[in-house]
Amino acid sequence: MVTDKKLIESLFLSIKKYNTPRYTAFLKGDLKKDKVLSSNPNMLMIMWLMSAQYDAEKASYIPFLLEERLGSCDMNFLASLPLADIERAMSEPTPVHRFPQKRASYLWQMAKLITDKYNGDVENIWQNVSSIEISRRLREIPGFGQKLSSMVPINLIRNLGIHLSDQVTMDIAVDVHVERVLKRTGLCHQDADYAEMALTARKIAEQEGRFAMELDLPLWATGKFFCHEYNAECELCTLNDVCPKIFEISDLYEQKYSITYEEAIIAGINPEDNNAMKLLRKNLESWNYNEPKSANEAYNHHGIERLQLLRQIKHQLKDDIGFSVLYDKLEPRRGQKARNLSNAMGLPLQPWIGLGSSVRLREFVNEYSNYLGGHIIDKKWSSNEP
Repeated sequence: MVTDKKLIESLFLSIKKYNTPRYTAFLKGDLKKDKVLSSNPNMLMIMWLMSAQYDAEKASYIPFLLEERLGSCDMNFLASLPLADIERAMSEPTPVHRFPQKRASYLWQMAKLITDKYNGDVENIWQNVSSIEISRRLREIPGFGQKLSSMVPINLIRNLGIHLSDQVTMDIAVDVHVERVLKRTGLCHQDADYAEMALTARKIAEQEGRFAMELDLPLWATGKFFCHEYNAECELCTLNDVCPKIFEISDLYEQKYSITYEEAIIAGINPEDNNAMKLLRKNLESWNYNEPKSANEAYNHHGIERLQLLRQIKHQLKDDIGFSVLYDKLEPRRGQKARNLSNAMGLPLQPWIGLGSSVRLREFVNEYSNYLGGHIIDKKWSSNEP
């Protein structure tokens, strides 16, 4: 096993690689728009406000839609408008957010507060103050909760390269991506909580005569773009030659069987039984997508039917999908057209008999929200992916 010293050196050396728009852009699919967004504080504030309870990438486009519909994103201008104008822009001709009316109200109140308290200049919120003070000021704005207010200073440093007065004393922002890297590299033990991980990063930085926030970007980018939960792209990672690759038991099962540890439990299989795991994989590979299956069997009993139904649901779930749409795709009397289209794309859908109703399907999805990677808001699906 390589020494931690080489691993830590590689982490710091990777900062240069990751400090590029490819990894720091808010709109990675449109770097031209991202450059406009990143240089416009008014647009940034609107994006952050809209990112609560919403997909981050979609929230990044909202300022551009509002500018097109209203004419400007300037806070003084927005504060001068009637609330009804902003509500209309958020809703018509199509809604720009899951909660257009609520977010319209928050936007209007934010514009008035920034106009009155910060002379209409968004940058006055973060210029020449600490990250703690920035978070405190943001929490005064309706719609900015604790999590969002804590995220903005990180974005200012990580994504925009803005220096904050207390940056040298700040801890890294630990999330699932950072956690995977710290634990798989062995820099943290497997049971470490977020506070322990932040402390570890601080100690590593101090040993090297650096500060902890310098590690935030390389740890986050490594986890986000290469060290995936499943199917990690180790060969593309800058740490590949020096990482001990300490995978959790669920990761090892994924690599060995193409079935996760959790999926084995869902199917009613003992994950420690190699023969049973191999048989489950064989059954999944030989699954007949043209044969109708019993949804009641999947609902009521652990087995391959339950796992296969969940796998198909997982593939179909997109943010804001309604469960009547999902029901149509799976139920043979209503969804043959959807299944034909899916088959043509090489993504077959099983016809499931006895789904019952979209309400019953929603209850089933809610029961397995952790496995499916999201939750239900207002009877629609919302993924946990940032």
